[in-house]
Amino acid sequence: MKNYRWIALQVKPVGENCNSNCIYCYNPKKKADLGIMTTDVLDFLIKTYIEYSPQHLTFSWHGGEPMIAGLPFYEKVVEKIATFGNPGLTSYHMMQTNGTLMTDEFARFFSLNNFSIGVSIDGSEKIHSKHRFLNNGDSTFHATMKAVKILRSNKIEPAVICTVTKKSYRYAKEILRFFVKNKLFELSFSPCVY
Repeated sequence: MKNYRWIALQVKPVGENCNSNCIYCYNPKKKADLGIMTTDVLDFLIKTYIEYSPQHLTFSWHGGEPMIAGLPFYEKVVEKIATFGNPGLTSYHMMQTNGTLMTDEFARFFSLNNFSIGVSIDGSEKIHSKHRFLNNGDSTFHATMKAVKILRSNKIEPAVICTVTKKSYRYAKEILRFFVKNKLFELSFSPCVY
């Protein structure tokens, strides 16, 4: 079997399942909830990945909302990499999240296990709250900003993905001021036309 020096794998452990209802989401909500990736599928995924990339693994945990899988799922991921991997195997994890499910326990685990976290924030509360809602209709803004504080208290500096719409681009200066004021400097802007 051919080994590759670098393979990055995007994994959606809960499919498109999400606890948010953002108005511009590409997922026309709500496909059937397929649950959390099973242990058998996870075992197959990790073993196969290690076969092709025995020195280094890079996972991008995505969704939907990947934190819905729960902390025990990610603990199992780290455990299985250690079990199936060769001595010297390294792994790196990236996760894109709305941050609304972040806890100190999650953040400590992420900090100890080489996870970098990207949080979805569209700017100030006024701008963010026009687009990003929990399934109950509340804005995600305060929960997301709380996640930033929790991550920082656990020595993780979050990256930010900011979705820019035809309504929000007019506030570009305000959006940038918000990020600078909150010392959020690793920014990615994703254009969206809806």
